[in-house]
Amino acid sequence: MINYAKSGALCFILWGLLHVVGGGAVLIALSGSVDAGFAFYSSSENGHSALAGAILGCLAYGFVWVGAVVVYVGARRNWKNSESGLLLNTTLVGFTETGLVFFLLLPGFVGWLEAIAGILLFVAAVVSGGVACRDVHRKTGDGHV
Repeated sequence: MINYAKSGALCFILWGLLHVVGGGAVLIALSGSVDAGFAFYSSSENGHSALAGAILGCLAYGFVWVGAVVVYVGARRNWKNSESGLLLNTTLVGFTETGLVFFLLLPGFVGWLEAIAGILLFVAAVVSGGVACRDVHRKTGDGHV
Protein backbone atom coordinates (compact mmCIF):
# COMPACT_ATOMS: atom_id res chain seq x y z
CA MET A 1 0.00 0.00 0.00
CA ILE A 2 1.25 3.48 -0.85
CA ASN A 3 2.02 5.75 2.07
CA TYR A 4 0.85 9.03 0.56
CA ALA A 5 2.12 11.17 3.45
CA LYS A 6 5.65 9.84 3.06
CA SER A 7 5.61 10.03 -0.76
CA GLY A 8 4.37 13.63 -0.57
CA ALA A 9 6.99 14.46 2.05
CA LEU A 10 9.69 12.90 -0.12
CA CYS A 11 8.61 15.03 -3.10
CA PHE A 12 8.73 18.18 -0.94
CA ILE A 13 12.17 17.15 0.38
CA LEU A 14 13.46 16.53 -3.17
CA TRP A 15 12.04 19.89 -4.33
CA GLY A 16 13.80 21.60 -1.45
CA LEU A 17 17.11 19.85 -2.10
CA LEU A 18 16.87 20.72 -5.81
CA HIS A 19 16.56 24.40 -4.89
CA VAL A 20 19.24 24.34 -2.17
CA VAL A 21 21.70 22.77 -4.62
CA GLY A 22 20.69 25.03 -7.51
CA GLY A 23 20.79 28.21 -5.47
CA GLY A 24 24.08 27.17 -3.88
CA ALA A 25 25.60 26.47 -7.30
CA VAL A 26 24.65 29.95 -8.51
CA LEU A 27 26.15 31.51 -5.37
CA ILE A 28 29.37 29.56 -5.89
CA ALA A 29 29.49 30.61 -9.56
CA LEU A 30 28.88 34.24 -8.56
CA SER A 31 31.90 34.12 -6.27
CA GLY A 32 34.00 33.85 -9.44
CA SER A 33 32.28 36.59 -11.42
CA VAL A 34 28.89 38.01 -12.31
CA ASP A 35 29.16 36.48 -15.77
CA ALA A 36 29.88 33.05 -14.26
CA GLY A 37 26.72 33.37 -12.17
CA PHE A 38 24.62 34.16 -15.23
CA ALA A 39 26.38 31.46 -17.26
CA PHE A 40 25.01 28.89 -14.81
CA TYR A 41 21.59 29.35 -16.45
CA SER A 42 22.63 29.82 -20.07
CA SER A 43 25.39 31.10 -22.27
CA SER A 44 25.99 34.51 -20.80
CA GLU A 45 27.04 37.57 -22.70
CA ASN A 46 29.81 39.45 -20.95
CA GLY A 47 29.14 42.79 -19.42
CA HIS A 48 26.56 42.21 -16.69
CA SER A 49 26.60 44.91 -14.07
CA ALA A 50 27.56 44.31 -10.47
CA LEU A 51 23.97 45.18 -9.52
CA ALA A 52 22.63 42.44 -11.81
CA GLY A 53 25.01 39.97 -10.16
CA ALA A 54 23.91 41.08 -6.69
CA ILE A 55 20.26 40.64 -7.65
CA LEU A 56 21.00 37.16 -9.02
CA GLY A 57 22.85 36.34 -5.79
CA CYS A 58 19.90 37.52 -3.71
CA LEU A 59 17.57 35.33 -5.78
CA ALA A 60 19.87 32.32 -5.38
CA TYR A 61 20.06 32.95 -1.63
CA GLY A 62 16.25 32.97 -1.55
CA PHE A 63 16.17 29.59 -3.29
CA VAL A 64 18.62 28.18 -0.74
CA TRP A 65 16.64 29.25 2.33
CA VAL A 66 13.20 28.41 0.89
CA GLY A 67 14.56 25.02 -0.19
CA ALA A 68 16.01 24.42 3.28
CA VAL A 69 12.72 25.32 4.99
CA VAL A 70 10.77 23.04 2.63
CA VAL A 71 13.19 20.17 3.36
CA TYR A 72 12.83 20.75 7.13
CA VAL A 73 9.01 20.93 7.02
CA GLY A 74 8.90 17.92 4.69
CA ALA A 75 11.03 15.82 7.01
CA ARG A 76 9.50 16.97 10.31
CA ARG A 77 5.85 17.65 9.44
CA ASN A 78 4.84 16.19 6.08
CA TRP A 79 6.48 12.86 6.90
CA LYS A 80 4.04 12.58 9.84
CA ASN A 81 1.05 13.62 7.68
CA SER A 82 0.64 17.06 9.22
CA GLU A 83 -2.06 19.25 7.65
CA SER A 84 -0.25 22.39 8.81
CA GLY A 85 2.96 21.10 7.21
CA LEU A 86 1.12 20.42 3.96
CA LEU A 87 -0.36 23.92 4.03
CA LEU A 88 3.00 25.56 4.77
CA ASN A 89 4.96 23.68 2.12
CA THR A 90 2.19 24.02 -0.47
CA THR A 91 2.19 27.78 0.12
CA LEU A 92 5.99 28.18 0.02
CA VAL A 93 6.52 25.99 -3.02
CA GLY A 94 3.37 27.20 -4.77
CA PHE A 95 4.42 30.85 -4.62
CA THR A 96 7.97 29.96 -5.68
CA GLU A 97 6.78 27.92 -8.67
CA THR A 98 4.25 30.62 -9.62
CA GLY A 99 7.11 33.12 -9.87
CA LEU A 100 9.07 30.67 -12.02
CA VAL A 101 6.14 30.21 -14.40
CA PHE A 102 5.17 33.88 -14.78
CA PHE A 103 8.59 35.55 -14.73
CA LEU A 104 10.88 32.98 -16.33
CA LEU A 105 9.00 30.18 -18.09
CA LEU A 106 6.20 32.01 -19.94
CA PRO A 107 8.46 34.82 -21.22
CA GLY A 108 10.86 32.15 -22.51
CA PHE A 109 13.90 32.85 -20.31
CA VAL A 110 13.82 29.26 -19.00
CA GLY A 111 12.74 26.22 -20.99
CA TRP A 112 10.20 23.60 -19.95
CA LEU A 113 12.93 20.96 -19.63
CA GLU A 114 14.74 23.13 -17.06
CA ALA A 115 11.56 23.82 -15.09
CA ILE A 116 9.63 20.56 -15.26
CA ALA A 117 11.40 18.70 -12.40
CA GLY A 118 10.43 21.22 -9.74
CA ILE A 119 6.89 21.61 -11.09
CA LEU A 120 6.29 17.84 -11.20
CA LEU A 121 7.71 17.36 -7.68
CA PHE A 122 5.41 20.13 -6.42
CA VAL A 123 2.30 18.62 -8.04
CA ALA A 124 3.18 15.12 -6.81
CA ALA A 125 3.83 16.40 -3.27
CA VAL A 126 0.54 18.30 -3.07
CA VAL A 127 -1.53 15.45 -4.52
CA SER A 128 0.11 12.80 -2.31
CA GLY A 129 -0.10 14.97 0.81
CA GLY A 130 -3.71 15.87 0.08
CA VAL A 131 -4.70 12.22 -0.40
CA ALA A 132 -2.93 11.28 2.84
CA CYS A 133 -4.70 14.00 4.83
CA ARG A 134 -8.06 13.09 3.30
CA ASP A 135 -7.53 9.42 4.15
CA VAL A 136 -6.86 10.28 7.81
CA HIS A 137 -10.15 12.18 7.99
CA ARG A 138 -12.01 9.28 6.41
CA LYS A 139 -10.52 6.80 8.88
CA THR A 140 -11.24 8.97 11.91
CA GLY A 141 -14.76 9.83 10.76
CA ASP A 142 -14.46 13.50 11.69
CA GLY A 143 -16.47 14.61 8.67
CA HIS A 144 -13.71 16.59 6.94
CA VAL A 145 -13.48 14.82 3.60
